[in-house]
Amino acid sequence: MHDKSTVYLHDRFLLRRTPIQLDQRSLCPPWRHTQIPVELFDLMTAPPSMSIRLYRLHYEILQFYQFMIPTEEEHAVRQQVVNRIKSVINQYLPTASVDVYGSYKTGLYLPM
Repeated sequence: MHDKSTVYLHDRFLLRRTPIQLDQRSLCPPWRHTQIPVELFDLMTAPPSMSIRLYRLHYEILQFYQFMIPTEEEHAVRQQVVNRIKSVINQYLPTASVDVYGSYKTGLYLPM
């Protein structure tokens, strides 16, 4: 549990950091190390108000998404697995139609 002085001191400490230092903090989640557009650093280091907090949350969600999306290599590996399964099924059931569904179909699966 944080008291108000700790949060205030923490925010004041962040205000004195440069954008590069802010992005390279060692105690932040790994997705925070992804690129932030330069024009947003002012928002990220501004004193917290409700609208600024919403921007911070918005951009952290975007950073998390960029961190979590599968790479092209991961997608290719999964596609190879799907193709191999389809070929095995089609060997035994030539008229079968094999369709993937769920998170793979929508592209929302977690990376390996």
